[in-house]
Amino acid sequence: MNLAFNHVGAFEKGVNSVICLLPDNESEIILKPLMKRIQKGLKVKLTHSSSNPHLTIGRRLDAEKLSVAKTLFMHKKISLKFCCDRIVLRVREGNSQFVVIEEFVFQSKPPLPRDEQLSMF
Repeated sequence: MNLAFNHVGAFEKGVNSVICLLPDNESEIILKPLMKRIQKGLKVKLTHSSSNPHLTIGRRLDAEKLSVAKTLFMHKKISLKFCCDRIVLRVREGNSQFVVIEEFVFQSKPPLPRDEQLSMF
């Protein structure tokens, strides 16, 4: 699937704020339902899940760092377009970086009745 990210955004959460790239409207319409179906299909309880598609470019930002990031990035013109052929499932190891635990490659098959291509179990 072809996706486009065209603006910078921020999720403000105190000392754990994030600055990220956000999808254009068309890509968001594709990604949001996909994210929800995948999360719903998991048979394990997630400690954190997001229904906001984004590409993180900075995380764990306190108010000062977020302010600097906004000054640097918020008014930059963004045009990132790419073909997304897979998704990955990541978990956080302690307080460190996220680690990829599974990769799901899209099989370029026509949609199946129950989204079986996206079914993990």
